[in-house]
Amino acid sequence: MNVEKQSTLSEHSKEHYNALGEQYTEILNARAGTFGLGSDRNRCRMIFEFVRRHCRGAILELCCGPGNFTFVMGEQLPYSTIVGTDHSETFIEIARRQNTCPNVAFAVQDATRLTYPDDSFDTSVVSLALHEMEDDDIRSVLNEMRRVTRKGGKIILIELHIPENPIVRVMFEQGLGAEERPTTYHLNAYGLPRFLADAGIPMAEHRIVCMSTVQIAIGVKGAAELEPTFHRDFTSFDPWQHLVVPSVATFLSTMSGLVAHQLGAGRTQ
Repeated sequence: MNVEKQSTLSEHSKEHYNALGEQYTEILNARAGTFGLGSDRNRCRMIFEFVRRHCRGAILELCCGPGNFTFVMGEQLPYSTIVGTDHSETFIEIARRQNTCPNVAFAVQDATRLTYPDDSFDTSVVSLALHEMEDDDIRSVLNEMRRVTRKGGKIILIELHIPENPIVRVMFEQGLGAEERPTTYHLNAYGLPRFLADAGIPMAEHRIVCMSTVQIAIGVKGAAELEPTFHRDFTSFDPWQHLVVPSVATFLSTMSGLVAHQLGAGRTQ
């Protein structure tokens, strides 16, 4: 007898996220605060600027959580219709309660087994969620994104990127939960381009942004073989510059103070 393999999204993370509820927004805001961004909604607004030109028509967001990125798309794309989905009933309830965008709706969906018909959306997006998944689930999610996106539509993957700069990496890792570190490092080692290729989705663009802490891969359903473009926007600090530079200065000042305190304590012993 064949037994269908259950998605690890349903087995493990659904109960965890339902239990977190409103607290998850506080966690996201704290992570954004590590880089002086104030809130997760601000972080979403900045990341959105890198993908705005790829978003059009009917847009599906998978693993939307409490809906921060969904709301940003709804605000910035008033002529598009956006559906945010998540397997956590609690997150969807929170998102619906906070929703003030007439062009945004939310639905409970398992991203590895969507109930939408083939070719239902012009654009599909998953933002900062794949790094929490096992490889098989990532591939299932991408297969579903390809299935429900119309031919020629964009498939947008937004994910964490391990920064090379050691100071930025320390700040970056402060915002990672212990359970996220192994899967985040593994995702970066395997690479978003390879996951797109595994799903048969031609990649048009791979971009590393936000002080090298975020990566964006853009796929195109049904496209002929593409010559992808690669961009790395670390040196300009892109739109994070006015917020992140003071944050780095504060971080360095704090670390210097701690080192001085430890040295002083050592001399008095």
